[in-house]
Amino acid sequence: MQETTQIELLDWMQEDTHPEAVDMMVEDAVVPFGTALWPV
Repeated sequence: MQETTQIELLDWMQEDTHPEAVDMMVEDAVVPFGTALWPV
């Protein structure tokens, strides 16, 4: 289930997105996303 979420997230990140939205997402998700990648 976690792998599917990461795949969907990568697909979403590849889509065209407004820079402001990306910056906002990164600021909110940089810590949980980074810690989630550590075990992999």
